[in-house]
Amino acid sequence: MTSSELGAGRMAVVVLCGGKGTRMGSSKTHKVCFPIAGTPAIVRAIESYRDAGFRNIFLVVGSMAGQVVETVGTAYPEVTFVYQSEQRGTGHAARIGVEPLRRIGFDGPILITMGDKFIERRVLDELVAEYHRGRADLVLTTMPKRREDTSGRIVQGPGGAILADVEIRDIQRLRVLARFATEARKKSPLSAATLRRMATKHIANPKKAAAALGAIWKLIDADGTIQPTDLAACLGENSGKMRLGGRWMTADQIEASSPTVNPSVYLLRPRAAFESLASLSTNNAQGEEYLTEVIEYLASAQDASGSTRFKVAALPLRDTKLVMAFNNPEELLQIEDHVRRRTRREPSAGRIAIRLPARIARPAGKWLELFETDAPRIRRTMRRIYGQNGDLLAERSAAYQRVLRLFIRRYGADRRVLLTRAPGRINLMGRHVVEHGGHNNVMAIDKEVIFAAAPRDDDRIRLVNTDRRTHADGEFGTGEQIAALGWDDWLTFIDSAQVRRMVAAGAGDWTNYVKAAVLRLQQQYRDVKMRGMDCAVTGNIPMAAGLSSSSALIVAAATAAITVNRFDVTARQFVHMCDEGHWFVGSHRRRDGHAAIRFSRRGSVAAVRFAPFEVERSVDFPEHWRLLVCNSHEKAARSRKAEDHFQRLAANAEFALMLVHDRLPTYAHRIEMLRDLSCDGLGIKPGELYEMILHLPASLTPRELIRSLAARHHDRCRELLATHAPPEAYHPRAMALFIASECERGRQCADLIERKQIATLGRLMTASHDGDRVTRFTGKGRGRPFGARVSDQRIRDWIADLESQNPTRVAAAQLALRSGRYGVSTANVDRLVDIAMETPGVAGAQLAGAGLGGCVMVLTDADAVAPLRGRLAREYYRPRKLRPDISVCTPVAGSGLIEV
Repeated sequence: MTSSELGAGRMAVVVLCGGKGTRMGSSKTHKVCFPIAGTPAIVRAIESYRDAGFRNIFLVVGSMAGQVVETVGTAYPEVTFVYQSEQRGTGHAARIGVEPLRRIGFDGPILITMGDKFIERRVLDELVAEYHRGRADLVLTTMPKRREDTSGRIVQGPGGAILADVEIRDIQRLRVLARFATEARKKSPLSAATLRRMATKHIANPKKAAAALGAIWKLIDADGTIQPTDLAACLGENSGKMRLGGRWMTADQIEASSPTVNPSVYLLRPRAAFESLASLSTNNAQGEEYLTEVIEYLASAQDASGSTRFKVAALPLRDTKLVMAFNNPEELLQIEDHVRRRTRREPSAGRIAIRLPARIARPAGKWLELFETDAPRIRRTMRRIYGQNGDLLAERSAAYQRVLRLFIRRYGADRRVLLTRAPGRINLMGRHVVEHGGHNNVMAIDKEVIFAAAPRDDDRIRLVNTDRRTHADGEFGTGEQIAALGWDDWLTFIDSAQVRRMVAAGAGDWTNYVKAAVLRLQQQYRDVKMRGMDCAVTGNIPMAAGLSSSSALIVAAATAAITVNRFDVTARQFVHMCDEGHWFVGSHRRRDGHAAIRFSRRGSVAAVRFAPFEVERSVDFPEHWRLLVCNSHEKAARSRKAEDHFQRLAANAEFALMLVHDRLPTYAHRIEMLRDLSCDGLGIKPGELYEMILHLPASLTPRELIRSLAARHHDRCRELLATHAPPEAYHPRAMALFIASECERGRQCADLIERKQIATLGRLMTASHDGDRVTRFTGKGRGRPFGARVSDQRIRDWIADLESQNPTRVAAAQLALRSGRYGVSTANVDRLVDIAMETPGVAGAQLAGAGLGGCVMVLTDADAVAPLRGRLAREYYRPRKLRPDISVCTPVAGSGLIEV
């Protein structure tokens, strides 16, 4: 490249893009390639430079260089790339970036900045104008210093002359050295641990403290004591002062002399750029070449007569949005928000009014008045959701009034509020089969979470709950969460060590479920800085009872956040994001609760299919039948041990599918999921299906499992084995049978309800529960361990029954009545089921929810409700000294906004 090719006297820009950008938390996307309003940040920056007349563009690349080159080269193939082979600081990157210009004798202005900058066009124009007007050798931008700023401090002399840029890390280092100098003057031995605490008070990261302090850190990075004389010798002349402008200055004096900070945008004359960059050293807190040191060099360089050789000028910028940088996702979102508002000519976030339709948002005091007076429009809305039951309507109205009064006390009666609700749910049939593409048959119940939310102008979420004994007030900022946690895809995000630590530290904190909803939305809508909410919450869904209390909270919070931020979310996207949001709180199992909560209809059971997701139809809940939910008072386990148990079950199911593919090659291409083990799907007879299941081993040790699987499965098998503590043996046959039969029961459920074949539905409920059962009780209440056996002989007996001409035997051998083995009930839950099933008028009873505790659902004739309550109280609750907790569940409408 020659000077004529560049164009002598034209302007050039060197953009530093070689850093790793670790604070963005992404292993897949380079920091400068993140989009701002749909355009990669570096492409947007280059467009601004070109528009301002900087046509000679040099990008210094290093980490993930290929991605940066591809991103930029596609849009601007004329850009020149310079490779930085090792990370040696911004000064080193700038030095190699200007080297091509130095070699060809370029004589025009050189702009040096970073690739993570958003710079308004007018700043570039003003820089060039100041460069020519004042004949400065360096024009740098400055901004007013704020307390939280970590940018370099622009230190000024007595007359306002610029002396230097001092990095915040060097100021921290000076504070440590000054404190150590004081300690070194003492006579008593010094504690190494105390000195380390002194150091990390100012430089929190021990690795960075070690880099900043060098030999001093090595001295104190040990147990025991240190003699003051040894510390003094190690300090030498490092007494916590820095020489600037001919005088020694402490950290406090530097801060007092620096009213502005450096946003790192420099325009230099070529001679000043080449000479100052060649002078850089690594004598600083990070042991790197700082680009900022060019300021001090140019400000202090003198000729033989003692005259200043270079002129340094500042371009003060009072508006902090003129130059914005991003080091983490929160800062990127701030730029996104600024660009979006500028494009739409909207006012700044602090002044914008959020306009929500009057039918969903009104002052909290007005909402309360509507409920207190039972206004006709409220009455119509409530009946549409809850039905005609007067007692239920009164109880729910009281709940809305409680949450509104709490909101008014905490946030004010004039705040415009929207109300969202999300009910608990019951899955009448189709447990544990969501991951396998099965059917759920779900209904929303009349226990729910109610959310009163008012938009904020910032991103803070404030939460109060009517039950303050178990739900403490909470507050968080969306930005501060993602700034600490990163910005990759959601699974990488929630699998990060930071998230795991956060969830572990906040175990049992109800606000984590609100975080789950909000952060999943923010991750989805990266181009929008989400608005916060002031929220009051109430709920009456028993926790850890298998009724989806946590899912209801996530759905209610997500509905409020989507409305406040005016996101356009499809029903399928909503369920998917709520499912993934739940992963944030530690469980990666797919959830059926969100779909049930969202799509249920009042008075109905919804048949929901998964893979692909589809609400197939809704059928009316059978007249004269009631669904009771009976709480065992055994909290559904959410411990690490419980999660390990569920991971083991998931692995067992996947192993079963691998074995199906290996041992049934004729059907392998037609069996994508275990739900495909069906007679209708494969076009086979029930006996043939049992023959297929007979090919699966009843039991395999982990070692036998690997030997039994084809080599193509081995890598995935080892991955699954690493997710849990392997048991003595896996039982793939029993697992495959349970999932296949449960999927069949899920398919039949809606038809049976519609045809009013409740007795048959009850038998399916019994078979389903036996797949989870762990204890069988006798009439005298004595229990013995239970495990559904799936021996070779048992399967052959079913095949013989099917081949017989006896209608009773044929009917009893159908797949839907087979149990298989999943095994997540408990003895208490099994006892409740057995007591219920011994009661006349009960059609069926089974575990409700995911298992390992929680509730039992009982389908019973309406006339049997009172006798059943009495029997459960006598035989289950009183002997255990438990409060009877039995609810008749009314099927209500799915989640949503309250609209009047």
